[in-house]
Amino acid sequence: MRVFLMVLFGLIAIIINAQESLFVRGNNALKSSRYLSALNIFIEDEQSYTEKYPNYQLLSTLYSFVGEDSLAEQTFLKDFGKESNKLVDSVSIPENPKVVDALNYLESVIDTQRIVIVNESHHKPKHRIFSYELLKVLKEKGFTHLALEAFFDSDNSFDNRGYPLVLENGFYSSEPVFGNLLRKAHELGFKIFGYDFSPPCNYYKDKPNYCQNIRELYQASVIAKVIWQNPSAKVFVHCGHGHIMERTNNDRIFMAEKLKILTGIDPLTIIQTNNSSNRLNYYYDAPLENKPFVLLNNEEPYVQKNDEGFYDVPLIWPKTNYKYGRATYRFLPNDFKAYDLNENIEQGSFVQVYKENEGEGAVPTDQFIVKDSTINYHLSLPKGKFIVKIKNENDSLLESFNFVAD
Repeated sequence: MRVFLMVLFGLIAIIINAQESLFVRGNNALKSSRYLSALNIFIEDEQSYTEKYPNYQLLSTLYSFVGEDSLAEQTFLKDFGKESNKLVDSVSIPENPKVVDALNYLESVIDTQRIVIVNESHHKPKHRIFSYELLKVLKEKGFTHLALEAFFDSDNSFDNRGYPLVLENGFYSSEPVFGNLLRKAHELGFKIFGYDFSPPCNYYKDKPNYCQNIRELYQASVIAKVIWQNPSAKVFVHCGHGHIMERTNNDRIFMAEKLKILTGIDPLTIIQTNNSSNRLNYYYDAPLENKPFVLLNNEEPYVQKNDEGFYDVPLIWPKTNYKYGRATYRFLPNDFKAYDLNENIEQGSFVQVYKENEGEGAVPTDQFIVKDSTINYHLSLPKGKFIVKIKNENDSLLESFNFVAD
């Protein structure tokens, strides 16, 4: 089983000896499905962090694993020395704005595409919700492959199981929404493959981007090889952050640009992480029932002037609302519903939900911390039979029972 230093690929470039036990302890907790314990290990050691990066990146990700969206974002911003999400001071507003449902818009423009790329912030599960929904549209359009930066399956065991195991199939894929994305892709018949690797590289002071460019080239080469070997293949790529960029202003060349060069195919790039575009949600406040939207200007996706050519479609998420103690985006997929637990659960308890027919170590279908015992928390589940586990603040099991979502 990989430890954190291995599964994150390049997220952790340098770990000093004094911190090593922190990552090992966190890894040991997580691989035993003790998500809350892994989170608490990093919370308790926060004051001893000698480096903001990668500690806050990991802490924010672990918050997202247990459904703590707001704390995940606050912690991620600490990595930049920010206390709020004002990473961009101003945005430009289109002259003839039109707000359209993102999924409906993309369904209308994807027909001729062979490569579609969507990116995510690794601490924001809602970005995976959109890819989950987009899977069904792409399948209808003839897409055959799903390429994931954060996925491992060296022995093809996932393809046989149909569900991911904690850490065994990757670090980020241990998050419940990511796990559900993998389950849905397998159910729809996508051929799923991972494409990320950080090969050994000598750092050159006069070429600071050299090693990262090697990684980007490797990523693009793996995806391109699938296309070369399968002339009829259509590939959906789900990547992290900047790998989606089709051009840059310096000597950095990202995966999407390299993929375009290698294949001669211009990918449709859909960005969810652009701070300028996302701040437009303050001007266009949740017009589509908490769904992500695209802002059109003269019937074309509106891209901030400084970003023109970097990507094709900025996807904008409305400000997060909450219902039943949960972020409402968790109930967005058409095949998921909100289910009342009908249980009196103590404040501080940790709720985990597993598919009844999945084996030991499976990634939970849903999980969250009960922050307020007066709120009637609901589960976000597809139809099926499940096992609900209630744990205390120390991650010890209090009770377990069967639950049918129908």
